[in-house]
Amino acid sequence: DDFKDEHKKATVSLEKPDVKVLAKVKRGTFIVAIDLLGKTVNTKLEMLNRALLTFSGWKPDEGLGEVFHAGVSHLAYEYAKNVARRDKISGILLPNLKVVDKKGLLSFLRGNWEVTRSPQIICFEQRERRELNSDNLIKEGKVTLYSLSKLSKVEIPVFISNLVERKPDREGEETFLRKIVQKLASHKAFRSFTFLVREDVELPEKLRGSEFSTPKFRGIRTKMVKTSL
Repeated sequence: DDFKDEHKKATVSLEKPDVKVLAKVKRGTFIVAIDLLGKTVNTKLEMLNRALLTFSGWKPDEGLGEVFHAGVSHLAYEYAKNVARRDKISGILLPNLKVVDKKGLLSFLRGNWEVTRSPQIICFEQRERRELNSDNLIKEGKVTLYSLSKLSKVEIPVFISNLVERKPDREGEETFLRKIVQKLASHKAFRSFTFLVREDVELPEKLRGSEFSTPKFRGIRTKMVKTSL
């Protein structure tokens, strides 16, 4: 692995600094850290996808289908297998502060916490998106790639889709939702469909369920919806 204390100094762009302030209270001590490196650990897309996964109520021991690849299936696999996101933290420099046990932190980061569970995670995609075949999780068979035409034939209970990421226009989202109602209605194992859409999208009557407004994404007002038809 590449977790090591290199004694390097952080470099900051003075023209466009990306500064974060991190705070934590531990045993009566208030600790403040300033992150000058600006490395994004959680992007807004990842946070919304994680919220979709949580809102869906999905459990790692049951099947999950992501409709249109937007990263939900990857997060689901990592969650189910308890995979460490080393790629997200390997480039972060360790601060030279007495409150940080650097040896202990490096030992912790090198640990292996994966579980033996083999989750059934499927990504349903348009046939023409062949570039997804080079995706590591799909190539290794950890996430299965199926054509959208097979959606109603695979017995999995939970479906998730981030439509704002893949179909940001209102007309495209409404057209897709009208079509998926028909596919899910004939699905024997279906339990719930959780999706992120534009706030101004008119939902088909059968897809109206629990919903709440979510933060703007790519400048678009959004809402998250969970339905069981």
